[in-house]
Amino acid sequence: MDEPQQWTPPLYDITKAPSTAHSFKLSSSSSNNSSNFARTAKMHVSSSFHTSNWGLSNLSSAPDGSSFLAQCEDHSLQLFDFPHFGAPDCDETPSTSSNPRLNLEQGSPVVDFAWFPSASKHDPATYCFVSSVRECPVKLLDASTGKLRASYRIVDHRERQIAPHSLAFTYSGERLYCGFEDAIEVFDVGCPGEGIRRHTSPSKKSKDGLKGIVSALAFSASHSVSDDAIFAAGSLTPIPGNIALYSDAGGEALMFLGGGPRAGVTQLQFNLYRPHMLYAGYRGNANGLIYSWDIRSRIDTPVAIYDARPSGQSLDEPSPASNQKLRFDMDIGGRFIGTGNWGGEVVLFNAEKVEAELEATAEEMAMEDGIPVLQIQPELRFKAHDDTVAAVTFQPWRAEMLTVSGSRHFDSGEEDEDTSDEDEDSPHEAGRLGPKVLDNSIKLWSLAPPPFAPLEETSASIPPKELSPAPPLATLSEPSVSPATDYTSALPPRSPSISPSTNTSHSATLEWELDLD
Repeated sequence: MDEPQQWTPPLYDITKAPSTAHSFKLSSSSSNNSSNFARTAKMHVSSSFHTSNWGLSNLSSAPDGSSFLAQCEDHSLQLFDFPHFGAPDCDETPSTSSNPRLNLEQGSPVVDFAWFPSASKHDPATYCFVSSVRECPVKLLDASTGKLRASYRIVDHRERQIAPHSLAFTYSGERLYCGFEDAIEVFDVGCPGEGIRRHTSPSKKSKDGLKGIVSALAFSASHSVSDDAIFAAGSLTPIPGNIALYSDAGGEALMFLGGGPRAGVTQLQFNLYRPHMLYAGYRGNANGLIYSWDIRSRIDTPVAIYDARPSGQSLDEPSPASNQKLRFDMDIGGRFIGTGNWGGEVVLFNAEKVEAELEATAEEMAMEDGIPVLQIQPELRFKAHDDTVAAVTFQPWRAEMLTVSGSRHFDSGEEDEDTSDEDEDSPHEAGRLGPKVLDNSIKLWSLAPPPFAPLEETSASIPPKELSPAPPLATLSEPSVSPATDYTSALPPRSPSISPSTNTSHSATLEWELDLD
């Protein structure tokens, strides 16, 4: 390739509430569709473009972000395609609705799911995802047909099937990590069957290690192609030190992150543009709060807390106890964080501005000890739904954002909120009065700036500064899980490697050189 490809992240207008661009309708196996709602949704972002140092992806296959999956209350996975609109800055887009292209009903509750990293609708071999269904093996499903491609078994000492609570692929797509109680199972995607178990705690009686159900997994893009990947794992055990960093080469935890709340972790996500920044979401009394750490240093205290709770609630006031997961997301440029709350609001934070302010403060103090934890309020807050906003996710290549809503509401005398993970996944008995859902809608919002808007009014207020990659966390050995070389036609291919360009200018336009050999 003679010239490096240029890519510019979408520009967002967060000065005013966005307009609704499209809506999606869930299908239901029962006659009462109003009782069904999406617990969460994940957008298909092809990461055949994942970078080594800056976390973006290689553009070798078509990373179109054309689909999203919704995990629903009626034990189904529903796949939707985004409509083909005109230009992103066109304000004449009709507000229409569409139904799911695939409705994959499962025999038991769906615990988690994850897209294959290089999934692209234009590359059928990669267009797939994995799902975890209670008391079933992990399934690799074709996103075009819904057919089973492969399965990966996790069996306990009683020969019972274990459904992991968290799923995460490595950026290359070679390995699949599955988190469950006190352990992480690692599979070679090209070799279906059983995996290699990594215990996060020496024993059930031991107080060392990461205790409890591993409920969240996330990989950092701060390593080069030849280095070992670093990933974070979080637990549902409500203690402050329930997030740990590991190397995929194996071994014990490299470090534990401190200063978090006494609440179970529901989500972990690294910043793609600043891969040393880690964000965590919680349930229970920390629901609606997003904690962030800089893993290069100061791991015993978060650097910022993003407060997404309904307006009027102070940071010291605990959130209403709820086990419903509120999923947040960060745009592909690593600038904005979007999430929802139980008041039906969607809130947006300018993480780039916050982290630039944090680095400036650290430079002024000439040391990082004593730097206060920033308490961040949203840049934009707007009413999006008439029920809890369970998930927010950004469209990667357009200035659009997807939101889903719904939660259980019980009549007086019944349970007010979800009481446990078990209850949340349990089907309702026949003839029993079930909970009500106030709003089970899925909406696509346009955050595009007005036509011909000046760049400084729509982009982040502080330009990205030159960042140095995170220093190595430990001396790592060779990976203990060897990649397979014999693939069947049903299994997705591995992503091609890439390397960042030698251009050191980190402006809004990034340059990447792709190595497709």
